[in-house]
Amino acid sequence: GLTALGIALYLHHFKSGLENLEKDYSTYHTQLTTDCAKMVKRLGILGKSNDYFQKMYEEKQKQYDELLSKRDKALEKEIRDLRDQVERKNHKDYGQNKEKCLTDLDEFRKSVGTFSSDLTAILQDDNDIHSAAVAVKEKYRRIRNFLSEHSEELKPLDHSFQLVLAEADKDFESFDRSSDAADFNEAKKTL
Repeated sequence: GLTALGIALYLHHFKSGLENLEKDYSTYHTQLTTDCAKMVKRLGILGKSNDYFQKMYEEKQKQYDELLSKRDKALEKEIRDLRDQVERKNHKDYGQNKEKCLTDLDEFRKSVGTFSSDLTAILQDDNDIHSAAVAVKEKYRRIRNFLSEHSEELKPLDHSFQLVLAEADKDFESFDRSSDAADFNEAKKTL
């Protein structure tokens, strides 16, 4: 009875350590493939009309591809191999393999974190202008809702409101064009 409990605890130790590794890997993999991928894509959009952002896009796309195809895939394989080792109850060299995997995971975490921070810094002006736009667009949405809810009462002024709203729509289109062209000063003026 005591031997079976000891074996069960021993196996649980291997599985829980591996589950933590898998969970941590998943966190950084997701950060890379969602957050970082979106920021690289945004650089590509900005790069279509801005040489600086085009250069940054090419550089960061290459870095992203390398992180994903080499470091991410290698780490995923290491963890899968550890899982296979545990499932086959082959615990020889498990500790050594796990330590290597932990070291590689820490390096991957640092690489993804640095990459994400670099992208955030490059896109700071873009993020700032879009954050400012959220508040303005929310006010605009509330005005449209108010006008819609009170359309009967405001019917005599409907034509005037429609002209103002059409002009606001044009301004938002101009804002989108300016921000996509990385002309943040013009985008800010438009807001």
